[in-house]
Amino acid sequence: MLFRSEIRNLPGSNVIRVYDYTGKLVSEKITDSGNLQINLAFLSEGIYTVVIQNGTDEVYRSKIMKQ
Repeated sequence: MLFRSEIRNLPGSNVIRVYDYTGKLVSEKITDSGNLQINLAFLSEGIYTVVIQNGTDEVYRSKIMKQ
């Protein structure tokens, strides 16, 4: 499973964080503005929260379900 954000052209570096249903950080990736995607194939089935930050500003938050 590959998560790709529909957000485009964020300046500078960005951080994609994935949290499980308990709030535990399960994945983190620092990326440039042209590659807002993260591989989630290793995760178990469940509900996760994806947060993208640009600097100190949160620019995206979404829940995803892996089946």
